[in-house]
Amino acid sequence: MRVLVTGASGYLGSRIVPELLRRGHEVVASGTGKAPPDAPWVDQADWRQVDVFDLRVLAAALADVDAVVYLIHGLGDVDFSRMDLEAAENMRDAVDVAGVRRVVYCSGIVPDVSDEKLSEHLRSRLEVEEILAQSHASTLALRAAIVVGAGSTSFEVVRQISERLPLVQTIPSWMRDTVVQPIAVADAVRYVAEAVERTDVTGHLDVAGPAIAGGTGRCGHRRFARPPVERRPHLAAPALRDQSMRLERGTSAAQEPSGTVVTTLTRTRSDDHDHRRIPPRSRRRSHRRGRG
Repeated sequence: MRVLVTGASGYLGSRIVPELLRRGHEVVASGTGKAPPDAPWVDQADWRQVDVFDLRVLAAALADVDAVVYLIHGLGDVDFSRMDLEAAENMRDAVDVAGVRRVVYCSGIVPDVSDEKLSEHLRSRLEVEEILAQSHASTLALRAAIVVGAGSTSFEVVRQISERLPLVQTIPSWMRDTVVQPIAVADAVRYVAEAVERTDVTGHLDVAGPAIAGGTGRCGHRRFARPPVERRPHLAAPALRDQSMRLERGTSAAQEPSGTVVTTLTRTRSDDHDHRRIPPRSRRRSHRRGRG
């Protein structure tokens, strides 16, 4: 297959490209820059500058593509929700114009609550899923809680907190009781690659690693710092409840999702093992919505 990967210079995209190449696919790596990133795979993939807010340019970029890996998120922008919707609508329309057969979207775990109880971030992810599913292509959203690996935001937050506060681990109070089921970046990349190939699977799937950790901050610090030089007391920090925790060095930030969603946004069913992998071809779970 000829696969276009959006955000190919990003943390996840730059790892998906070589995995697709390893599996024998032709890859069109795309991003907002004119020049490709300095990556080992740069000579093996085509590079295209793509503006997802320009439908004409986007449709031209998809002209000879069989599948799209959609990694577009605008969380860093003030009006990210509107921008996410506009980008998704353009991708949906460009996919139909170009006749793309498969779309794989990396989304986030969506708890089983009403839309008004979702954080703006998760609500936007869900809306993007629904928009992409309106295309004529076979579409699958892979929902992950936290993708963990060296260099990822999640990993760097834990690492920098552990380095900056070696004696006392200060964690926001909202992190104290959070249940999290992270997935290693290598596993996330494999899931995406398999999802591209399994065009018979549509809708959405939750993907996660085998471990369920209680208390995100505490568990994360212990795993990163093991074996500890000395015991570190953990103190909840209510003062961090309504503000970002920006670290002295680096650009990572930990922000609080809204309301009660924080205790469920990373929760998945520990007794349902089938949701952690692409199901066999005889099992198909569809959540597609028609356009209209």
